[in-house]
Amino acid sequence: MNEAFKVPVRNITGIRFSIDTHIIDREDAQQLRRIYEAGWIQLLLPDTVMTEIDSRVDIEDREELLELSTRYIVNMGPIVLGSSLLGYSVNGSNDEQSRIREIHRILWNQSFDHDLSESGSSKGRTRARDTLIVNNSIKYHTDALITEDKKLRKKSCGLENYFPDFRAISIQDAVNEALRAISAVRAENIPNLPAWPSNGQINH
Repeated sequence: MNEAFKVPVRNITGIRFSIDTHIIDREDAQQLRRIYEAGWIQLLLPDTVMTEIDSRVDIEDREELLELSTRYIVNMGPIVLGSSLLGYSVNGSNDEQSRIREIHRILWNQSFDHDLSESGSSKGRTRARDTLIVNNSIKYHTDALITEDKKLRKKSCGLENYFPDFRAISIQDAVNEALRAISAVRAENIPNLPAWPSNGQINH
């Protein structure tokens, strides 16, 4: 499957979305992935998604997700002890480390360092990884983070006053945004556009 697939080099609409781990293989994200594969938008993986995949206990599940992850560019994050994977992280600045802790405080009202430490709970480590995924989206100025984690989307509303450009949206909202942008591009009669989806196939 990987040999036949090439990461899209086009991003016709200019939309750049970060995606949460479950977007890679969710059945209800097929249309979103197809829009990406046609070259209309860009879908990017935060580095922490690779950490989450690597930590899967089910070997078959892990290998399948690792294979699917090769369809996307991974945005590297800062090295965070207890989370980062070699090859997907780089040295982060002090400002970024401070931003991560601030995001975590706003989202969860907890200490990032404690949640990620050995004395932290599994729930705390999940919170910390969610924070790192949000930080990655903010760092790379993506148009939104796509997630079906309703709690994370709700909590992310608290970031508006601190990071006004950050949004966490659902798969359907992302698809709707992409389709509106595709309609706008098609209205400009640009040559050599992908045949799918045509304006006749787009329902607003």
